Amino acid sequence: MAGPGPVAEQAQRMAEEAERAGQIVRRFTALARDYPSERTGVAINDVIRQVVDLFDYALKRAKITVVLELPPDSPPSGVTRIASTSSPPT
Repeated sequence: MAGPGPVAEQAQRMAEEAERAGQIVRRFTALARDYPSERTGVAINDVIRQVVDLFDYALKRAKITVVLELPPDSPPSGVTRIASTSSPPT
């Protein structure tokens, strides 16, 4: 097994980005399915964190640091959420 070094670091980054790409594909696949939707309340802070996470790779490549200063007691926001009758693919 190879020790730490530039090749190992690059391989680790590639593995992490492949996992992120898989997560993004799963999210879009879930959106494209013909699942019924429902109106519900969600924690807006969680949505903001997920959006920032979705753009994490692009932000890092552009050397942009996002600092979130979210209030801890934000009320739920009404959104239309895709509901599934079975679990989405993992």
